[in-house]
Amino acid sequence: MKFIAIKTILSLLLIGIVLSNNVIRRTKTKTRSRSRSKDEGNGTWNDGFNCPLVFIQQENGQYVNQGAAKIMGPKIEAPSTNPEKLGLNFQFEAVPAATSLIVKVGTKLDEKTYYIPYRYFQGDMAYNNPVRDFKTLISSFVTDNKSKYTLKINLPYPTFGWFISDEESTKILVLINNHTISAKGKISSSKLVIGLNSENFISVNTLLQAASTKKPDLDAALLAQKNSIANLDAALTANTNLIRTLSETYK
Repeated sequence: MKFIAIKTILSLLLIGIVLSNNVIRRTKTKTRSRSRSKDEGNGTWNDGFNCPLVFIQQENGQYVNQGAAKIMGPKIEAPSTNPEKLGLNFQFEAVPAATSLIVKVGTKLDEKTYYIPYRYFQGDMAYNNPVRDFKTLISSFVTDNKSKYTLKINLPYPTFGWFISDEESTKILVLINNHTISAKGKISSSKLVIGLNSENFISVNTLLQAASTKKPDLDAALLAQKNSIANLDAALTANTNLIRTLSETYK
């Protein structure tokens, strides 16, 4: 009986070892399947980064691949054309499908080039650098019709070394967030100017009506206009200071 008990224990131990080895083997296989085994994309800061995958997600849906595209660091840093100043430009390897999300949300420059306006972005771009997988830039954006999206850029991946450094990735992130702040600041200022012009028209109308009646009414209207201008100047100054503060935050 004692021999049978020992044999049973040994059998159970052997089964345990086999099962453990199988678990370890499966774990290693899963880990390897998540790792990249070949270069995907390429590029340099000056020549542009060929990003193998650009995804857009609408609301809480699935990420949809828009294709491989090039982004140019120098043009993000020092834009010279209106499209470069207005948004993040993508030069796609292939012509995007007419039904693709980039065609829906982006501004078309030519058959393969689109940009997403900086004013759409929410200033929340994040950079991720996982082990043996794509570095990514991810940001939410909202279009003019209030539809919500998320952009995910898979940066070029090499099996050894890197095509894009952490510093360059972070630099792109900061530049895009700065452009976003600037674009939203200009929109805010434009709305304020529209408000200024509207109020100015109302003031002028009031002055003209007062001028056609009595001098005390005109004096009162002039004083009210002076106070209104002072208040609007203060609002402009506050708006400018806010934009400057936000810009400093992302430097």
